Amino acid sequence: MKIEKTMSLAGANIYHSAPVLVMTLNLEELAGKETHEVTGFMDQLLTLLPGIKQHHCANGEPDSANEPTRIGFGDITARVALSLATLAAVPVHYASARYGEGPARCQIVIEFAHEEAMRFLLQTAVDLVNALSRGEKPPLRERLGEARDLIAGGGRRRAWPQASTASARGAGRDD
Repeated sequence: MKIEKTMSLAGANIYHSAPVLVMTLNLEELAGKETHEVTGFMDQLLTLLPGIKQHHCANGEPDSANEPTRIGFGDITARVALSLATLAAVPVHYASARYGEGPARCQIVIEFAHEEAMRFLLQTAVDLVNALSRGEKPPLRERLGEARDLIAGGGRRRAWPQASTASARGAGRDD
């Protein structure tokens, strides 16, 4: 997966009553696939983020993250971003994945209280899903620490392992 563009919408907007980031995500090789089609993906994800089962989708209905046959990679990336925000103590309660341009692209819309930290956590969510889809183990604890540092005002961001640096392209402020 690769981030093509991320933009910030301040205040109430067409997606939510609070500021949101809208990330356009090219699903690349994961387009049209569901999480159960990648061997071990959900097991690895639930080991890293067991709280992901407790998140609800944007319409308030319980989500299906614990039912891997019913969730695509855009949806799971939105839920991963919510879970990461919770673990990093970033107050976020809304995220959704929208597929308006066919199965290859989606928009992830997520509320933010701290824009820089949420941008970092969105990138981390994409990188984590990419890594797990390849059977790799990401340095999640380090990335959560970096997000907390950003919130505290003094964080230095390190690059993710080279295998997923292509997903960092296009993640500028308002490309």
